[in-house]
Amino acid sequence: MASLSRQEVKLIDALINLKKETTKQCMSEYLNGNYNKVIETDHYICAVGNIPIALCAHMDTVWEGYKGAKKHLYYDKHKECMWCPEGAGFDDKIGIFLIVKIIESGLRPHIILCMDEEIGAVGAGELAKAPCPFSDLKYCVELDRMGSNDCVFYSCDNPDFVKHIETFGFKMNYGSFTDICQFCPAWGVAGVNLSVGYVDEHTTCERLYVKSMLNTLKRVKKILTAKEIPFFGYIPYKYNFSLSKAISKVTVPTYPVDYDDDEYGWWSSFEEDYTNQGVNSLTKCECYKCGNVDYTDTMIKVLRKDKSYGWCCYNCLDNTVAWCDYCKEPFEIEKDEIEYVCPNCREMLNANRETAVGELVYVY
Repeated sequence: MASLSRQEVKLIDALINLKKETTKQCMSEYLNGNYNKVIETDHYICAVGNIPIALCAHMDTVWEGYKGAKKHLYYDKHKECMWCPEGAGFDDKIGIFLIVKIIESGLRPHIILCMDEEIGAVGAGELAKAPCPFSDLKYCVELDRMGSNDCVFYSCDNPDFVKHIETFGFKMNYGSFTDICQFCPAWGVAGVNLSVGYVDEHTTCERLYVKSMLNTLKRVKKILTAKEIPFFGYIPYKYNFSLSKAISKVTVPTYPVDYDDDEYGWWSSFEEDYTNQGVNSLTKCECYKCGNVDYTDTMIKVLRKDKSYGWCCYNCLDNTVAWCDYCKEPFEIEKDEIEYVCPNCREMLNANRETAVGELVYVY
């Protein structure tokens, strides 16, 4: 069974606890210690290697503004799963982890690390303005995709490149936007984003499946050590979409000249549903925060601090109600309190928490 060593777990734990500026500083020192030529600006780091493929990752996460204490990394060795209740940021600290592991193995591909991918690929945009720093670049591989086997090409429509990447066990899928969408078109070179094992990115439910991550590591090493590494150019995808034709197919509803919103609007239908079809009226309740009385469909049932249940109106939800990461149900919190587990689930977790060595590793 695939598994991580204690040192590898510690490395991942260290990476998810680094802010983007510190990550950049650490990776700059690491790359300078392993490469002869490193190009660095405020927005990106490029290391020139001896393999004509550029591995790419980004150094920021969606949790840059998190002001809490140290993140706590959990690792279930039986299920080969990692998670962090405070929001791990495996997207894309795992991409950086895999690049470090590849360099440790002795391989020296070109490296591209960018800042601020999560806010619009800002660093990659700055890199796209500069000439390609690699004279022999054949194509780019980004390690920043969710799942296990995806290879995503975005607006690069090179069928030969798709076939080439799929020979290593990946399957083409679709995505929205990432760093390679910036510099690959500018340099005229094809690029692909590969799955690295995480799911539910950008949430506190984000998880990393270690077996999937290690499978990607093996396959990327095969890509880098192939006997022949062909060049694949960037071929832009041609979108065949006509707005006028799309609009012509839309049926626009017609209303009488003396249209009355009260007669034809959504509220009229709502009242008919609940008054003329046997439903009558909804139950009314009182918000435990502000005392406002309204129908239950405008309220949320919340688990209170004393483990009783109360109704809370939408106006009072902000900073006073959180959703449990385990049962997904709302529960009461103090204003600005950071909490991710409801009292019921916390009691259950404390009762059932595994402490045996090898069952669940809790990295402090």
